[in-house]
Amino acid sequence: MRSTPVLDGVAVIDTAITTLVGLRTDTLTTSERLEALDALTAVSNRLATVENTLITGLQRQATHAELAGSLPDTLAAVTRITTAEAKRRITDAENTTTRTALDGQPLAPRLPATATALATGQLSRDHIREIHRFFDRIPATIPADDRAQAETFLAHQASALRPDELMCPGL
Repeated sequence: MRSTPVLDGVAVIDTAITTLVGLRTDTLTTSERLEALDALTAVSNRLATVENTLITGLQRQATHAELAGSLPDTLAAVTRITTAEAKRRITDAENTTTRTALDGQPLAPRLPATATALATGQLSRDHIREIHRFFDRIPATIPADDRAQAETFLAHQASALRPDELMCPGL
């Protein structure tokens, strides 16, 4: 396998996980276990940002022949997830990564506050799904500024809530 900075970074993460797996946890206090679980969740959430960037890179650059089919099918096969989950991850990636304008200039993510909260480990993919559901349910006539304010508010609220607490009943 060819070495790249990204693959080298993944190798470092893999080594760290191997170390963690080998550590004893039976000596930890309840408080220490909860703190470790919280930290691991944040790390896992942050990894989704890297995954999203890789996915959008595939969308932009990979050919149908290189993928040996569609992006959702290839992503599902490579990561051993369902095609439905692959499609959800592609949607997450499209909304939380930097985009490129037709003239090549970078554009902010569609959901910039959500992207920032994901990158810092405050949100999970499930939080993002709830934010997507909110925007899927509100009228398209809502002005862009109001949508941006709502997205910022939801991302901030989501950082302190579970996804099921973020759900917006009635929408």
